[in-house]
Amino acid sequence: MLASLRQNLLLKAVSLLASVLLYGYVQAERDPTITRAMAASVRIVNPGSGQEVETPTSSVEVSVTGPKNIVERIKDNDVTALGDLNGKSVTEVTTLPVRLRFSADTLLPDMRKDLSFDPPVSSVRVTIFPQQNRRLPVSARFAKHPPAGYIYGPEEITPSFIRIAGRADRLARVSEVVANAAPPVSGANIEGDFTLSARDSDDNPIDGIVLDPGIVHVRVLLVEEPDSKELLVSPNFQGQPPPPYKIEGVTVTPGEVKITGRWGQLSHVSQLLTEEISLREMTESKTVDASLQLPANVAVQDKEGHTITHVTVHITVARLSPSPSGATSGLASPPATTTKP
Repeated sequence: MLASLRQNLLLKAVSLLASVLLYGYVQAERDPTITRAMAASVRIVNPGSGQEVETPTSSVEVSVTGPKNIVERIKDNDVTALGDLNGKSVTEVTTLPVRLRFSADTLLPDMRKDLSFDPPVSSVRVTIFPQQNRRLPVSARFAKHPPAGYIYGPEEITPSFIRIAGRADRLARVSEVVANAAPPVSGANIEGDFTLSARDSDDNPIDGIVLDPGIVHVRVLLVEEPDSKELLVSPNFQGQPPPPYKIEGVTVTPGEVKITGRWGQLSHVSQLLTEEISLREMTESKTVDASLQLPANVAVQDKEGHTITHVTVHITVARLSPSPSGATSGLASPPATTTKP
């Protein structure tokens, strides 16, 4: 038996080798190994809490080698280039390289094990942006076209301040946070919950900003539009200086003001008096800060639009010269009032 096996041993070895080669050739022809270049989508995972990551590219090139029937199933971006930051946390904007691991996750595990990846680059540089926040006031935006005779009153916004969060470069662009409010019908009161929007100085919305809360309650009521008129301020003098003194001049600052209120209140007001200013003990020039006598629910403004409740009254006092007979010359007369705007 052993003798027969040893016969033509070389020939048998050659035949076995040829059979193996033939089997490999047939298998290779039936499912040959090929290499394809394709795009792999870049995905960065596990950044630090609240941080955002930017990559210079969304995909990288990679050569995939494996059985033809598997490789030909793969499309661009079926291969993932995965970069793991392992929870890395930064306090300022940071750029660093991240190693990439390639995988065709769309394939079954027994198919993936027959593939190999050969990328021209094995890492990509990423920029990490830490999360920051700001506290900003909220303003209401609405079409200000009330019915004739009415105006919109003060805006009531709840909450009036909110917190915004995001990348530092985006937060720096935020100029205001607005609630796009609108009445249910034209010319009505405004009241309801409205969505907020972060806007830049050109009124463009800024993406990537988290607003907390994202909705506020806005209430703006219609009120009657007040009328206004301009009036002179008159000092309300009481008595006269003791002899031999007289009032030589009076200057009121501001001397002319604008009063605002309902027409029924303003129609009978022709002048605006100060509080009583006594002249009985006045023997020298004096400047008095005098409050105004204001009708109820009437506001007073100066020429610059500032609301005022007092005016300044400067009173010039002169001493009368004695006459040759020993009596003082001149008769007491009402002081001349000069107004200043």
